[in-house]
Parts: sequence; structure tokens; C-alpha cells
Amino acid sequence: MSKYNRFTSNRGHSDKASGASGNGFKEHVEATKFNDEFIAQMRAVGKVVTNTTSSASSASAVVDAQWRAANAAGTGADKLDIAWHLNAASDKTATGVEVCYKTAAEKAIAQEIAKAISKVTGLKLRRDGGAYQRDDLGFLNYTKSPAILIELGFITNKNDMAQLTAKRKEIVAEIVKSLVGTAPKPSPAKPNDSLAGKKLISKVNGLRFYGKSSWGDKDVVGTVNKGLGFPSVLAKVKMNGSDQYKVQNSKGKTFYITASSKYVELKNK
Repeated sequence: MSKYNRFTSNRGHSDKASGASGNGFKEHVEATKFNDEFIAQMRAVGKVVTNTTSSASSASAVVDAQWRAANAAGTGADKLDIAWHLNAASDKTATGVEVCYKTAAEKAIAQEIAKAISKVTGLKLRRDGGAYQRDDLGFLNYTKSPAILIELGFITNKNDMAQLTAKRKEIVAEIVKSLVGTAPKPSPAKPNDSLAGKKLISKVNGLRFYGKSSWGDKDVVGTVNKGLGFPSVLAKVKMNGSDQYKVQNSKGKTFYITASSKYVELKNK
């Protein structure tokens, strides 16, 4: 757990200075979702968080407004200022998480946050265990308290975005836990309308299911046999171009399993 008790948080860009784009996503839109989720979860565990998001019309004006608002919210070694961003590259295979920091004092928390994101998404840690020391970023240069700039992943990489969009709440919860030692208890997940009232049944024996959206052997947590399955189907998600169902067992624990009609079928409860 970190030493920080007070926080500011911003989305990094504005609608008029929107940052990078790729795969149908815009950086300021996705960063807003992470920023809002972070603030909501931190406040849910009783922490003080100031939203320092700016709506300025140029990139330089956005950054200027961000650090000024962060400093206006107070300073001190127990306060952490955070900006949410997404990386981009002409190489569509570029991938991974990195958290930018300026001074050696922030290196440990940069690595901790990067590891929290990687733990949930499986995305690789870039640079020095996910930490990237920089002295050319206005937000880090002018904030008077410890500060980090989070590059969640690559908006230009389809898999990065699939993981980040599907697991936003889980990612933020892991970050909150790493910062303050706890995270809000998640509300019971609700199925979407088209899947409401459905249960999933396996058509075969030994059908694998996963602890997170993945096809990797290391993420397999169990199997189900023919005629058995899960009582709640929450959503259909994409994993590396193939469909999975996000399902829930009778104890409210969430898993992922193939959505192929060759192996599973949905039935009314």
C-alpha cells in the first residue's frame, strides 16, 4: 500500500484537444471513463479526490490547466496527482503498460500502478518494470506534489483496447487497492437485456473456462461437463477475434467461457 492519502485525477486530454485515436477509439473518451471510474471508486472508500480534468481547446492549455488545478487542490508528500492517457504507435503491434514519473521518489509507485494494470489485463510491462522516467512532460514538471502519468496501453493495438475496455472496473479496483489497501466491493453484475433470464449449458465434457477474458492455458480455472454450466450469462465479449460469454456461478463469481454454439448453448432458466 502507498503512503498517499489525497489525490487529484484528470483525463489527460479534452474534446477539443483529444489526443490519439485508433481502432475506433478516441483517447480523451476512453481516458475520461478511467478517470471517472477512479474518482468514483476512491470516493467510495472514503478518499479525497479532486477532478482536475480540463476542457481547454489546445493541448498546451489543457496541461497548463491540469497542473494549476492540481496545485490549487493542495500540495504535500502525502498527495498524488494522476493523469490518464493511452499510448499510440505507427506499429500496430506495439503493446504494453507504462507509467511516467519524473523523480526517483515516484518510481516505486509508477511500477506498482503499472503492475496492477498488467495483473488484470495480462499486458506486458514496458521500460523499467512498467516505469518510465521523463523530464519533458508539463504535467509532471509543474505539479508540486508527487505525480504520475499513466499510459494504460496502446490505443493503436486491438488487443490492448479489448482488455482495457472489457476490464476497466477491475483495472481501476486493482489500482485503488494498490494505492490505499482496499477497493469498493463490486455490485452484483447484471446481465444485459438480451441475455437476461438465460443460463449457459456445456454440450461437451471437459470444457474449459477462464478466470479472465483469455484463451491462455495459465488462465484456465476449471472445466464443466456436458449438461452442466453457469446459471447467469452477463455479456458476450471479444477475445482475440473470438466470442466468449462472461458468466457467473451461483456464488456470484465471474468467469469467461467460449461462446461457440459448437460447445455451449443458452437456455431459459
